Amino acid sequence: MQKNKISKSLLLLMTLSMAISCQKQSADDSNSNRAEEPELDLCSTSTAYEAHSTLNGTATFSKRGLSVAQTSNQVTRFTLGGLVTGIPIRYAEIRVLNSSGAVVQCGQTNGSGALKALDGISELRIPATAGTYTVQVLSRTNYNPTVPGGKPAFTTLFSVKEDIYSNTLYKTTALVTTTGANTYNNVNSNATGAEGISAKIEGGAFNIYNDIITSYEYLANNTGTQNISCLNPKMSVYWKAGFNPNQYIYPQYDPADLGTVSFYLRSDKELYINGGVLGNVSSVDTDHFDDSVIIHELGHHIENVCGTMDLPGGSHSGASRIDPRLSWSEARGNFFGAHIIRNNTNAINPNLAALLPNNEWNYYFDSEGYSDGSVTSGYEYLKFNLARIGNSSTTETIYGSDGTGSYDFDRVNSSTNPGEGHLREVAISRALFKSTNTCAAPFANCADENNFNELWKSFEKTSTGMGQSIYPFRSSVRFLDRFKSVKGGSLSNGLLTIFETDEAMQLFGNSDYVAGGYTTWAPYGTKLVPSGVACPLKIIPKSNNSSSKSDQRFSNHFYYINKNLLPGVTSIRLTKTYVTGSTGLDVDLLLFNEGYKYNEDCNGSTCSRGVASDVIVSERTSTYPKSISLSDLSLSTKALLNVRVYTPSSISTPTEYTYTLTDQTGGTYLCPDSSL
Repeated sequence: MQKNKISKSLLLLMTLSMAISCQKQSADDSNSNRAEEPELDLCSTSTAYEAHSTLNGTATFSKRGLSVAQTSNQVTRFTLGGLVTGIPIRYAEIRVLNSSGAVVQCGQTNGSGALKALDGISELRIPATAGTYTVQVLSRTNYNPTVPGGKPAFTTLFSVKEDIYSNTLYKTTALVTTTGANTYNNVNSNATGAEGISAKIEGGAFNIYNDIITSYEYLANNTGTQNISCLNPKMSVYWKAGFNPNQYIYPQYDPADLGTVSFYLRSDKELYINGGVLGNVSSVDTDHFDDSVIIHELGHHIENVCGTMDLPGGSHSGASRIDPRLSWSEARGNFFGAHIIRNNTNAINPNLAALLPNNEWNYYFDSEGYSDGSVTSGYEYLKFNLARIGNSSTTETIYGSDGTGSYDFDRVNSSTNPGEGHLREVAISRALFKSTNTCAAPFANCADENNFNELWKSFEKTSTGMGQSIYPFRSSVRFLDRFKSVKGGSLSNGLLTIFETDEAMQLFGNSDYVAGGYTTWAPYGTKLVPSGVACPLKIIPKSNNSSSKSDQRFSNHFYYINKNLLPGVTSIRLTKTYVTGSTGLDVDLLLFNEGYKYNEDCNGSTCSRGVASDVIVSERTSTYPKSISLSDLSLSTKALLNVRVYTPSSISTPTEYTYTLTDQTGGTYLCPDSSL
């Protein structure tokens, strides 16, 4: 089952061959050259009426909830199903129009979805002039969440719109006919989640809206005293029932041939949610009721505005070790989607908690179609349990439209493959989730701690986090270093078990990275510094699942290069020594720009030792010692040295090479530093 034929995706995708695959390109593209109508101006002026009528009512939406099957206190299957009704539309913009279409009052719904004045507290009042008035509740907010004492306030300014051309907002509507000064109750409206009631399925738009407002409220109350005004920039969300936003990216293709996709464009701060295929919302992949997916994509926006987004693009697979920057960014989105639902279940899906074992949501879930009454086309597209232990053989089952099967879902091995969790997005997702939540039996390896505030401090860019400019090449390696610092310089045994034992995310300096006196891996982005003493290094290359991939954990070592830390070093020289296994493999040197995209050496059966445009300099000949010049690097340049074994074919026997890095003279050793 392939989700993306031609895609631009920030989603995890699943095939029933028991592999996870995702075709993803950079989230940095822009639609800024499109022709468009401006978005409707905010209704932001309150009008006082001495003679007035008062309007009382509530705005709500309905959504398709989840059907949950379970055995032995464990979820076995999710299906998108029947409607959950009466969910309040909170903190949304209100416009009241008279019979001529003129705006006579502006307001905002409160935390219960009740119609209120702009302050969200006072009565919503209109003139005492008899007539028929239209009360609109829009899919937009300009809300200031309540924050703990002393913490700077911030504004949640975002809108959910139909398309990039008209920028039309969704709305619920109620009509009220007045006869003069009076109080009018039951001015209620509902956005339906059923296409049989409204083809626009306004409930889908307001579900997206609700997921975002819930996430922002959670951040307001769970980030301690940290300044989160980084969330102030306006964000636009685009979604339309039956429409695949991949059509924006590939307008030249037949929409029937495009894979479905939700994604985030960082340049424009725009989030795109998949609404279906060519009008079909019942038997295809849709995301407007997939809360995990929506909040995952929101997580990319938060990473963009509150941290620093190093996301390089490229394909990612739960069955492969991939670029650590990519695995980190995707994993953080997976975690955020699951964590927000777990800790705000009643706000996101009021019926869900009662359906779950121990009332606990521990999942990332993406649906395909839905089942409700005579409609029976609902399946699992993707499901994984973030409370599982990665270093175990426990299998999971997915119930997809083209079959079912059990699979060893993104298993990691902390003994034989130390550090591989840093390159496995599901492992990182699990580690983040288990370090910030409790887990009932049979999942006994959660930290049972609420570390979300510490996680935020480790992530953001203003004070303690990895988002600061002084920290390049951001990955879970960098996160754990910052997390440890925020936690006072050490992690509890429970946290160390989660990260290092269960999910193979050993910290730098862990003894698992040393064998026979050689450092076999310095975690991604470790800086190189001069030393008068040799530092024996060893690379143990592997092919990653097939000959078309260069294993980024084992066949590649990545070091941060800062010329300020390397005084007098004009070139980096590498010597190698064969130890065992496959002979004649070349150990190459490549120097990447910050923000690089890793270039594979092989495309299927075709292999070439080429270099990408973001390689500053490289040495990929068969002559030793190899040397690359640093002359093109300024003191401010942040670069990444890639020591790479060229693997044009599968490596069938255990293979090892030792190598040494020195300056141009060979007299000064260049060694991975003990700190990040």
